[in-house]
Amino acid sequence: MAIGEQGSAEGDITTTRGKLWGAGLTIRKEAWQQIEQAGWKLLLEDRKGKLLTSGGDNELCYWLQFLGWKLYYSPRLNLQHFMPRERLTWRYHTKMERAKAVTYIIDKAYSQILSGDHRSRQGAVQKWLGALAFALRKSLRYLFKSAGAGWRAGNIAWLIFLGLISQVFAMLKMGPYGHERIYSHIRAIQSQAKALVTTKQ
Repeated sequence: MAIGEQGSAEGDITTTRGKLWGAGLTIRKEAWQQIEQAGWKLLLEDRKGKLLTSGGDNELCYWLQFLGWKLYYSPRLNLQHFMPRERLTWRYHTKMERAKAVTYIIDKAYSQILSGDHRSRQGAVQKWLGALAFALRKSLRYLFKSAGAGWRAGNIAWLIFLGLISQVFAMLKMGPYGHERIYSHIRAIQSQAKALVTTKQ
């Protein structure tokens, strides 16, 4: 849900939050033309029909950063974001959390590469095992939290658990080399972006 504040104050959020919601997002024409010139394909797809994946706006923000653009947040921008009634139900949100499992994995890969996190340079198996163990530990933590809160609609810990355990299954399905292909794809975009920026200069 694109609701609420995206920063503590107006200004550059490139190195802090590092992404902005697609709802209300505006992009400079020159930046958009650079992306079109590059011809990159999104790994993260936004919701289409019954497909509840998301994250296309995040990926777009990561591309802009690769190209040297800054992300600026202003709370002065106000808009009405229409939400159909069926998207405000507990059932819809449980489905969406499960669908976003791969989104979280790809988003984390982008974040690590952009920040220069040493884990992005680990070997394929080591990196996969580390990410899998992290998701599994957090899954168990939220499973116990949700049990303490009772098994009921509105239990936020249960909702988070569903997202995390879905990540575990997604990681197991893709395996270490499927996981590594995500990082290779992102690093290729980063290299192409550097070449585009150098050519422009």
